[in-house]
Amino acid sequence: MSGEKIFRWAGASLSLVVFGVLVWQENRRPLRRSVESKLNRDGRNLAVAGAAAVALQLTEAPIANRLTKLVERKNWGLLKFYVCRALWKRFWQSR
Repeated sequence: MSGEKIFRWAGASLSLVVFGVLVWQENRRPLRRSVESKLNRDGRNLAVAGAAAVALQLTEAPIANRLTKLVERKNWGLLKFYVCRALWKRFWQSR
């Protein structure tokens, strides 16, 4: 499996675990009293969350992927900047 596939599986698994914990906590100790059926409310919330996830993937993912490729190609990034700066400092302190 490639790193990207593993990352997707890990992200999906983490999302399911977080959702499960939230549902479990809500059943254990609700934050407010029930006004309507939990099934209707949870179904509506899940539909809105799914629509939001799709919209986010369609709008954010292409931009983020392009920026990631640009940063990798130009060798930019905060980590690389600070590592280079630290090495430069060590070089000048050793002289």
